[in-house]
Parts: sequence; C-alpha cells; structure tokens
Amino acid sequence: MEVEIRPAREDDVEPLVALSRRTVAAKYAAFLGQDAVRSYIESGAVDQYVADSIGRCHVLVGDGQVVGLTVTQYNLIDLMMIDIDFHRGGLGTRLLRHVEVLLFNRYETLLLESFQDNAQANAFYQKNGWTATRTYNDEASGANKIEFQKRRSKLM
Repeated sequence: MEVEIRPAREDDVEPLVALSRRTVAAKYAAFLGQDAVRSYIESGAVDQYVADSIGRCHVLVGDGQVVGLTVTQYNLIDLMMIDIDFHRGGLGTRLLRHVEVLLFNRYETLLLESFQDNAQANAFYQKNGWTATRTYNDEASGANKIEFQKRRSKLM
C-alpha cells in the first residue's frame, strides 16, 4: 500500500467523519456501551469535532483513500484513529511516529489519553514507548481514562 501522511484539508472532513463514525461504532461500544456510542454519534458530536479540528489534523492516506487521522493540540495527541478495516497493519505505528516527530520538534514531553478499558489501544501505546502516568474519571463520558506520556529521546 502506498502511504502518504499530510495536513488535513477541508475536503477531508466528510471522509474523516465517516472514518470516525465507523471506528467509534465498531470499537467504543465494548467499553462505553452501545447506547452511549449510539447517542454520541447521533448527537453530531463526532461530526462537529472533526470539522472544528481540521486545522490541527493530519491524515494518513493509503492508496488514495483516507484511512487514518490524528488531531493534536499543543503537546497533546488529542485523537488518533485508523479506519477499522485497516487495523493491525502497521499504519497506526506509522501515523504515531509521524506525529511524534512533528511534536518533538517543539515539545520535550508529549501526552495522550485513552479509555482505560480500551486494552488494544493501551497495549499499542505501551508497545510504542508511551508510559501510563495517571488514571482519572472523565466526567464527559463517565468512563475512566489513562493519561500516557512520552519524553523526547536524547537522540532526537
């Protein structure tokens, strides 16, 4: 698969919303519950988040199709998703490495958050050198989250 990672454009909003809805529906119900996920998607919050974040977003394009995204805010990786049909193929690692390089050019320490019960994502972050620093209850979702941190290597 030919892969490109680039800043998001306005014409990416629609495919990014579709990717986000599919991924949230397929993955988040296991730890948030089907009703909460359905309500979240139907509220339009997914669509609004993508539209509001497009200027802080990078997309991963595989063979001409948008298959991943990451949204950053300062030193925080606020969101990272790979289309559910492309999980476990190394694309997440490529996208994570890309955004780490971009952010480590400006920050010494990076942060990201994950749902505590999202075992697959948490294992992925730990495998890629991220360290869990705290667990807390996210009032908005009612779920527990883990904050991960990664420090810039002295080799960078």
